[in-house]
Amino acid sequence: MQSLSRPFLLLLALTVAILILLFFQTRAINSVDHTQRLDQFLQLRELDAALDEQTLLIATGVQHQYDTQVNYRRQHDQLMSRMFNTDSSFNQGLNPQSIKLLESYYQDQQHKYALTEEIKHYAALIRNALLYMPTLVQELREQNHPQRDAAARLMSQLFRYHLFPEQNRLTELTQAIEPLSQIKADAHPSLLSFASQASSNLRHLKSLHQYRNEFNAVDTSRQLRALEKSYQDHYNQSSRHAEAFTLALLLLTCLLMILLGSMFRSLQQLNHRSEQARTRLQDAVNSLSEAFALFDKHGKLVLYNKRWIEFYPWLKQTNATDWSTLQSMNKSQGVTTSSPIAVPLDSTQNYLEHTQDGSWYQASNNPTAEGGIASVRTNITETQQTHLKLRQLGRALEQSPSAVMITDTQV
Repeated sequence: MQSLSRPFLLLLALTVAILILLFFQTRAINSVDHTQRLDQFLQLRELDAALDEQTLLIATGVQHQYDTQVNYRRQHDQLMSRMFNTDSSFNQGLNPQSIKLLESYYQDQQHKYALTEEIKHYAALIRNALLYMPTLVQELREQNHPQRDAAARLMSQLFRYHLFPEQNRLTELTQAIEPLSQIKADAHPSLLSFASQASSNLRHLKSLHQYRNEFNAVDTSRQLRALEKSYQDHYNQSSRHAEAFTLALLLLTCLLMILLGSMFRSLQQLNHRSEQARTRLQDAVNSLSEAFALFDKHGKLVLYNKRWIEFYPWLKQTNATDWSTLQSMNKSQGVTTSSPIAVPLDSTQNYLEHTQDGSWYQASNNPTAEGGIASVRTNITETQQTHLKLRQLGRALEQSPSAVMITDTQV
């Protein structure tokens, strides 16, 4: 039975180990974590678009305060920090290519942030100049200066170019501002100040548009799409692998169930045969005229027949199931032996047992191969009584003064 069950146990252990491995492989793809990553990608895409919108509003002069832009930037940086955290579930679910794309996006976003700061700087200068120039134009009108209308037209052109930066308008502005650079120092102070503001504003507009164009050239939205596609491809591939692992897990589970069923059936058959063999052995020892008992190497009683209980009826009242307890019980019941019982038993030992009711047993204790004891008791009470009577008769004849001769029937 042991040689038969060992291959089953080895195969069972191997199958369980594979099942555990496949289980953790299927657990590697978590749909909840996947949904959370997609949600974070969506947040990142929304924040990226919001930052672009705020920067363009600032560049066109529509947005004059930066609190909203700063708030979006703070949220963006916090989200990126969570994404780059190697201990987070988001980062652990990315493949190396996705992590590389995420790093590239972050670098470009940092570059856009630096460009945004330049745009904010020049937008502030332009806004201040455009707010101050109408005052100068108004002063020229109040003083009925001949250049008042030209200054008003130039200011309008600067406003239009600021809102709609086209090359033809830039050419017109350059041509219109050029005469102002030739104004002499002794000209009207308001006109000199207007000329200075117009020239500076044009330079600032050129710088602003240059930084804005450079800002628009950094296409972070395209990088985000590439990042999401890379992650989605990785997730789809991992999902296919997980499905394959799940199928393998199902097949191995079925194999394991078949294996367990086969093992259970084999064990049942072995147990049935073992019970049959034990029943046959019990029937065999019960049919013996001698009392028989078998003890294992630990002295525990494993098998006995009915005659054994008949020889030692007091054992019915106790739970004596080991060799030493049996010997103690026998002594307490007045059983004597013709020689001391050997402990431990190295070879076959034969002796006589005499009970208080006058019974005589021929005792034989034989060591088994595993170190146990096979005990056999034969009732020799009649033989012993006859032997005692013959001994008594012999002693009587020896003490008789008469000569006695005994012959058989053939003499």
